[in-house]
Amino acid sequence: MIHRRLVAISACTVGMSFASIGFAQQATEQAAQQNQQSNQQNQQGNQQNQQKNQRSALTRQDGQVDQQSAGQSSDQQLATCIAIANQEEVAIAKFAQEKARNDEVKDFAKMLVKDHQSVLQKLQRLAPEASREGYLNERTTGNDNRTSGTSSRAQQAGGRSEGRDKNVQQTSETRDDATGSRDNAGGNRDNAAATARDTNNPNARTNAAGSGIAGARGGHEGMGPDMVQLHREIAEQCISSTKEELGKKSGEEFDKCFIGHQIVAHQQMKDKLTVFQRHASNELGQTIAEGIETTEKHLREAQDIMKKLDDSNSSISKSSSSNKRDRSDDK
Repeated sequence: MIHRRLVAISACTVGMSFASIGFAQQATEQAAQQNQQSNQQNQQGNQQNQQKNQRSALTRQDGQVDQQSAGQSSDQQLATCIAIANQEEVAIAKFAQEKARNDEVKDFAKMLVKDHQSVLQKLQRLAPEASREGYLNERTTGNDNRTSGTSSRAQQAGGRSEGRDKNVQQTSETRDDATGSRDNAGGNRDNAAATARDTNNPNARTNAAGSGIAGARGGHEGMGPDMVQLHREIAEQCISSTKEELGKKSGEEFDKCFIGHQIVAHQQMKDKLTVFQRHASNELGQTIAEGIETTEKHLREAQDIMKKLDDSNSSISKSSSSNKRDRSDDK
């Protein structure tokens, strides 16, 4: 009886030992599974961080490209407007060379042609079309219709503008497609992030780039007037109206009217260049700074010539009055 009890107790002890071993193995397996899951989660977290870093780098690259494009487009618009203003000065100065009577006024007009053509040469890289000789056509005062030459060039410029806009849009779309492809490799979560990014940034950047180029070089329907083309038409109209008014003068009167016109024109040019310089890149800003110096020189020259013309007229007037008094005394 005692022997049987001892056997039963031993059997229970052995059973409990096997159960303990089983529980220990199960706990070890669970711990191993937990460690494996933790490692997988860490790997997924690292992959997500890498993907976020890649997307951030791509976004920064896209932003840099867009900023460069916007800056280039802005410089091209500014350079084109400056070139148009210089073309206007050249046209008026050439006209004055033929009509002026005073030698100093003729020399001044000759200097204007030379200096403003020099500025146009410096602007050729950013504004090649607006810097070429013959870019501006005269307009008949009061006629709102464009000349055939101007219309033809505007149509050609519009065609080139559309081609450049398409290229810009395709380039931006290519960047978006490449970004989307890289994100798709990361899984559904990355696809959702790519979709959100494409909705918020690239399309907006594409539209902004397209609008900037269109505004600079040709425009599209529904986008309002092209400011560069407006500057061109205004300059052409000013050339026509100025020549028409100055053409009514002759001799001394023409000289004074031309110099007076140049004083006002160069003061306005100085103000325009000062504002443009605030919005230009460092490269174009240096060219504008040189233009401001030249403009100030022309302004001083014109003011000096006007003073001489006034003094000359005053001397002539005094001499004439003196002669009249002498003749009166003789009588």
